[in-house]
Amino acid sequence: MIKAANIMGPSPEPAPQGTQTRLRYIAFMDILGFKDLVLGEPSLERFRCKYQDIFFPSQNAVLNQNIEYRLFSDSLVVGVHHCTPDQEIVNLLNFCSEFLSTTLRMHFPIRGTIAFGNVLWDEHVVVGPPIIEAVQYEQSQEWIGIMLAPSTTRQLASNPSLLSFVQERLVHYEVPAKAAADQHARMAALCVIPAFRTKHDLEELSAALEQIGLQGGSAAATQKAQHTRDFLRYLRKLRFSGSAPKA
Repeated sequence: MIKAANIMGPSPEPAPQGTQTRLRYIAFMDILGFKDLVLGEPSLERFRCKYQDIFFPSQNAVLNQNIEYRLFSDSLVVGVHHCTPDQEIVNLLNFCSEFLSTTLRMHFPIRGTIAFGNVLWDEHVVVGPPIIEAVQYEQSQEWIGIMLAPSTTRQLASNPSLLSFVQERLVHYEVPAKAAADQHARMAALCVIPAFRTKHDLEELSAALEQIGLQGGSAAATQKAQHTRDFLRYLRKLRFSGSAPKA
């Protein structure tokens, strides 16, 4: 796990009352095939218990990485509070990397985007241009994974030392994109690497993706899973052929 420690500077004081709008990083994620997952369980309580680790990010993440989140049906919005923006993206990438790996292992496909900009986040509402951007880019992807929106890529590019610091969680990749006229459409982006340490870890994630494709019960679900298995093969080639992924 990459750690901010003191390299990113001290955390700021909590914002004064009434000043909830600020520049921040936001992750928007969609749970794919949510309807079938819900209807496939005999009770909502059993469904909640089965996927509690998905709905409620671990206390370790909430306490140690200052993670805050809002869940509504199949949509999850994740942010980081009481941190500088530099610390936010470090913590958010740590969380998203672990979260993506966990959800794959649980056969719980997610797709998401991390965006940056002015956001109003309080006990009643989460709103702002980054939410709109994150949703748009989330919906444009044709796989299971998490990518950075252009706003986040621009912000990281403006701070080379920060980009260098977080690059172990990111890799350049041609993300499969939804396009009516071209089933092979791609969009270049920085993507979150699911947490893994060994080749065996990647093999386990790939096997889980095969099951996700089968449980989806459609050609579209199988294709999304296959696209991400291709991504894992790409990571394996980079990581274990002597050249680690670089942002």
